[in-house]
Amino acid sequence: MYAFLFLAVPAFLAWFCLTDKKYQFKSYIPALITGFLLGAVICCVKEFLIFSPDAANSGPASEFLCIFIEENLIPLLLLSAVGLLFSKDTAEYKIHAALPYFASAYSTMVPYFSVSCSETESLFMLIMSPLLTLFSVILICVLIKKAYLSFTKKQTVKFILFCAAVLAAMAVPGAIRTMWMFRVSALIYIPLACIFIVLSFIFYILNLNDEKKSERQPIFMSM
Repeated sequence: MYAFLFLAVPAFLAWFCLTDKKYQFKSYIPALITGFLLGAVICCVKEFLIFSPDAANSGPASEFLCIFIEENLIPLLLLSAVGLLFSKDTAEYKIHAALPYFASAYSTMVPYFSVSCSETESLFMLIMSPLLTLFSVILICVLIKKAYLSFTKKQTVKFILFCAAVLAAMAVPGAIRTMWMFRVSALIYIPLACIFIVLSFIFYILNLNDEKKSERQPIFMSM
């Protein structure tokens, strides 16, 4: 079970980088390293500098907000800020490389979030939670790409809708995990989790069909 927890995200990363036809594998190496290191830094900050309330002493709403902000919103905003500020690559590459960049960060954060949970032996934290986080990141990156395309085409309404969808995709893992933590029936949260994972996968596959092949090899974080 722990093997799945630690290898699920890296396995997806390896598959993506080796099968992607838009850029070669070496184009992603700096993004992967940077994401991995930032993920480790985020874990250290959360462990030593951020106090998270015990679920037993907090309500569902506060627990959901804690997960949403600490494990999704702040990490993704931080990763995005670093990528935008320090990468001199084209916007097209940044958008496309967001998936391996974010996923490499979560390859360190996902095991930490699960191991630091009070119920580390739970199948939910060992299998379902990593899958929810992984597919949430996948969906978020696809939605960011859609939002960017809408922005470049000056489609304001679509841009706003895609941005709202990004926030919703961030919230889903925390919402389902909160249901599990507060002992909501598994007949409710497991089907919801499966639906989210399947829809995210379908959306990702559909997006792959829209991508064009490219042989450009920009260097992420180049100076």
